[in-house]
Parts: sequence; structure tokens; C-alpha cells
Amino acid sequence: MPKVSILMPAYNAGKYISQAIESVLNQTYQDFELIIVDDGSTDNTKNILPGINPKIRYFPIPHSGIVTALNIGLDLAMGDYIARHDADDWSHPERFARQVEFLDSSPPCGVFGTGMLLVDYRGFPTEVLTYPAEPTYNDLMKKCCVAHPTAMMRSEVYKEIGGYDKDFNMGCCEDYDYWFRVLEKFKIFNTDLVLYTKRVHDESNIGRGKRKTIRAFDELARLKSRIRRLR
Repeated sequence: MPKVSILMPAYNAGKYISQAIESVLNQTYQDFELIIVDDGSTDNTKNILPGINPKIRYFPIPHSGIVTALNIGLDLAMGDYIARHDADDWSHPERFARQVEFLDSSPPCGVFGTGMLLVDYRGFPTEVLTYPAEPTYNDLMKKCCVAHPTAMMRSEVYKEIGGYDKDFNMGCCEDYDYWFRVLEKFKIFNTDLVLYTKRVHDESNIGRGKRKTIRAFDELARLKSRIRRLR
């Protein structure tokens, strides 16, 4: 049975992280480790963590940005598969079981994402997002085609292409750049099954106050991909 490493970077996530952790611990698939990289939180994030639990590995670091936190988590991961999870969201109980089953049966697949339900800060549903079943480079040039916190990838992907690009560390869209790099060597698949719920609020990575920043870093990811293809 493959082991899954779940990467959960956290920064001042005390308001929501207990629900995120609970959703991971309550998965039907139980062969996993949950790696929480606390990116210098100044709130009560640490105090909300459950007591001693062998599945949880907690690593506090000085505040360094999302990319640094993710790359530290990748270095620490011991699983055959590596899954992402945000600290203010929750996974549906069968998420990891469905993803492991697909990756086990689909060797060409490097990254497997799922559909995602968006809810507002109160938890009220607002939108369902799904993505192309097998996104191409042209699809990716139009928009990001994998919901980052829903993604599960083979550990070989990280070994082959490395970590996230530090140019995106204090901004956003580090995942968009990563999917371009993945698609150069592996296939990406998505299911339209909604197996993850994302909470959208002003502090979240797709909050309203970040739309201009997102557009700028989206274009940076596209530009870097174009340059790599010209080499």
C-alpha cells in the first residue's frame, strides 16, 4: 500500500486549521503522514494542533514564504505519493483513496487533481470548479488547469523536476509554474469528482484583494515556460 505525504503549509491559520487537520485524519485511506510546515505564524496555530499523533509531523520555521515552506515539506516527505492541502480548507473523506487508486492504475500520470467546491468565509457554497481531464500545454497557457490544494503527485515528479520556483515565493501562482514544468516530463490528469472544499476569504490565496497580483504572476509563469521551450 503506497504511503502518502500530505503537505500543509500554515501561516496564521489558527482560525481554520483544526477543520483542515480533522478532514485529513478522518480520511478512509489511512497510510499517510501529515507534514505541517508552520511559516512563522504569530497567532495560535501551534496551540490548535492535536496532541501527540504519530501521523502528524510539525515543523515551525521563521516566516519565509509559501515556496520555502512547500520546498521544506517536499524535502521532508517520505511517501510514495505527495498531496497538497491548504490549512483553511478541508478534504472529503474519500479524497486520498480515490487519488491513490487512480495513480496506482495509471503509471503515465505524474499529477492527479480533483474538482473543488468553493465556499465563502461562512462556509456557504458559491461555486464548483472542474478542470480538463488531461490538460495540454495549450490548455495550460490559457489558465491554470489543476487546483493546487487538490493535487496528488508521485514522489518521482519532485525527484525529477525539483521544488517550487523561489521567484514565486512572496507572491502566488507557484503551482501554475510547477504544472508547466511537470507537463514537460509527465502527464497530468484531473477528475471532475469534487473531493475538496476551498474556503475563499480576503486572506486566502484567491481572495479578491490578490487578483492583480495573480494576473502578474500568471504571466510570469507563462513567460518562464516560453523561455524553456525556446532553449
